[in-house]
Amino acid sequence: MPNRCLYTSTFAEFLTRDPLAVLGALHKNYHGDSLTTTDEAWMDEISLMQQVLEPWKDEVGQIVFEYDIPRLGKRIDIVLLLRGLIFCLEFKVGKKDEFQPSVYNDDIYNPIITGEEHLQELITKVLKHAGVERNNEAIDNWLISPYAPTPTIIEAARTLFENHSVEDITRHKADKVSTDRTIN
Repeated sequence: MPNRCLYTSTFAEFLTRDPLAVLGALHKNYHGDSLTTTDEAWMDEISLMQQVLEPWKDEVGQIVFEYDIPRLGKRIDIVLLLRGLIFCLEFKVGKKDEFQPSVYNDDIYNPIITGEEHLQELITKVLKHAGVERNNEAIDNWLISPYAPTPTIIEAARTLFENHSVEDITRHKADKVSTDRTIN
């Protein structure tokens, strides 16, 4: 399996592990200099998630710490896979409780901001709003699925014109005035 995260386990396994063992696994897979602040943040996240996930301890769920987003060179703090939904959690200082589904009918929620004391309640609300009852279906292979982001404008242009000659690319059907105005 590609190393796309620093730690992953089922809810059942995570909830029974000693927090220091989880921290040790994070350290083992981390390829940077671990700072005291990083350790403190990870321990806070581990402790919080062991409390928050308690209601779902008997369900087929997966927790992922520090999931890599390759093109951006960033990581998602925690990903939860539960009842066919994917929760991406970022931990920041400060709090604000707000739940708003997307205005589009795309089953994607707007970013939701909450304090740690309301995280469990918020997950419950999202599950209820999505209409997913308890199930035992895992989101198989999500962690090892291919990463296929929307191409950048440069990648899209390269793909669009890769089979054309330079002459074809420079040819255009618009008149010079329209083209110059568009370029400007």
